[in-house]
Amino acid sequence: MHALVSLCVVIMLIDITECQQCRYVCDENKQSFMHMVGLVGPQGARGLPGRMGPRGYPGRPGRNAVVTPKVTFEDKVTNRLAELENKLALLLLPETCHMTSQSGYIKLRSGEMTYCDGGWTVFQRRFDGSVNFQRGWHDYKIGFGNISTEFWIGLEKIHCMTYMKGCRLRVDLWSFHDDHAFAEYSSFSVEAEGDLYRLHVGGYSGTAGDSLSRDDEGHDNMAFSTMDRDNDRNNKGNCASNQNGPSGGWWFNNCFRAQLNALWGSSQGPWHNIVWRSWLGENVAIKSTMMKLRCN
Repeated sequence: MHALVSLCVVIMLIDITECQQCRYVCDENKQSFMHMVGLVGPQGARGLPGRMGPRGYPGRPGRNAVVTPKVTFEDKVTNRLAELENKLALLLLPETCHMTSQSGYIKLRSGEMTYCDGGWTVFQRRFDGSVNFQRGWHDYKIGFGNISTEFWIGLEKIHCMTYMKGCRLRVDLWSFHDDHAFAEYSSFSVEAEGDLYRLHVGGYSGTAGDSLSRDDEGHDNMAFSTMDRDNDRNNKGNCASNQNGPSGGWWFNNCFRAQLNALWGSSQGPWHNIVWRSWLGENVAIKSTMMKLRCN
């Protein structure tokens, strides 16, 4: 037995885990063996408490518990980045159209479609009356219609595309006799909603005459108005409301020399027609319109 104990001591000194090989042999004299190898001594003083371990995962809520989602800092950062990506996509709209000299649809990184015409970004188009333009502020803000037919791209997008970008405006017009005229402006921008999407336009050239920026009856520096938001200079009522005839949303003054969002048709009557006064007068309806911008 003493020889076996000595063998276990040697094995313990080499690698204490190896003693497991003779564990059952030593069990009958276990206490004396453990004392010999110095593993069991008098109990020492209690040591200092260890560090607190990591916090465990929270348990599941009870069956009747009400779980209130918390918005974390990471969520706020993610949401903010998404907002910035959307604004960046809007700012890239004009550059996207600069990449082509043809007419057609371009799909943006944001997944939206835009219509380009010879390097210009089209933001308003009318030709058959298939889309209702007699709408309120919200619709004119976010846009409406079908980009493959008639549409309004939205004031917010127009603002993002033109803000501090050095943009030009071109308006193409066609009569019901298929005559064509155009007006081009070397400067064009639209303010933010806080300034009522105010229009800034100037530097006219073209064949249609200047019905936007000229004299005190023009539309330069005018706020946008709709049937539910009266921001014009007419003291007798809202130029966009049914009081004067449905005229759609526009940068009304008192009230307009040009109005391209009115009712579509060949004989809608005063206040109802799509008109460009300096070309066909205030009572002759225009068949087709296209408003588009191009930025440096």
